[in-house]
Amino acid sequence: MKIFSCLILPTACLFLAGCGSNQVPLGGKVTFQDGKPLKTGVVCFSTGTFMAEGRLNENGEYTVGSLKDNDGLPPGTYKVYIQGAIEYNAKEQGVSLIHKKFTEPNTTPFSFEAKKSGDKTFNIEVSP
Repeated sequence: MKIFSCLILPTACLFLAGCGSNQVPLGGKVTFQDGKPLKTGVVCFSTGTFMAEGRLNENGEYTVGSLKDNDGLPPGTYKVYIQGAIEYNAKEQGVSLIHKKFTEPNTTPFSFEAKKSGDKTFNIEVSP
């Protein structure tokens, strides 16, 4: 359900807010402390009223999209968290690959300020 909201809310919020023409391109990489990439999950950027996301690839890389893949996000300050970083064991039970604090906007230590003239890369380091 959480991944669903991370994927649907960005589109709904943009249509309601009339955003989209002022997008800031953004991408990055999510790695563990040993440098290995996190290969699954969705990196979510939330202001509380707006969300954008980027799906991780096999190299741990993501590109943020809001209305469509890779179109960036509006300028602003975002809480950044990761959802769907789950691996299934032999009993088909989902086991989180990252610490719980990285999976919710109210517990994440990560934030990012998107500016038209600012950094267009946001790399994240997580722990299990």
